[in-house]
Amino acid sequence: MTARGGPEGSAAGPSGCSTSRNDIRSFFYLAQRYGTDGTNEGMAAFDKMWVAYPGFRRTMYQISIVWAVVFLLQAGVTALIIASDTFSAAYNWDQILPIVAIAAAMVLTTMISRRAQRTGQARRAAAESTSAAGSETPASGDGPHRRQGRYRA
Repeated sequence: MTARGGPEGSAAGPSGCSTSRNDIRSFFYLAQRYGTDGTNEGMAAFDKMWVAYPGFRRTMYQISIVWAVVFLLQAGVTALIIASDTFSAAYNWDQILPIVAIAAAMVLTTMISRRAQRTGQARRAAAESTSAAGSETPASGDGPHRRQGRYRA
């Protein structure tokens, strides 16, 4: 992790291509900036969630993958239309498909985000009910208690 809590190192993608450190940091800082109100306090809260909650990181990566897949599909469909249709029809489709792709990605992003929020709230409720019952064992799920072992920051 970097000093600001961002990921460090490189990762190999599904195609075997490696992603540079700057690409990973760019994703982190883009999400941090636009996923908060942009204030230092908001970005600090984002940093804490990134470090403490693997589920939060997983959700951010899932959303990023959804956008990439949607735009790759849109590009593929556009290429097929261009290859198999007239210029004017291809031009018209090329005006419509990006809007459809963005709308689809936004709907999927909202669905993923809401599912992650429900999961987080359920885990928080389970942890609070466990601690209210006097149990000293932490609830399963994401949280600072998981930073031991493989989630060490």
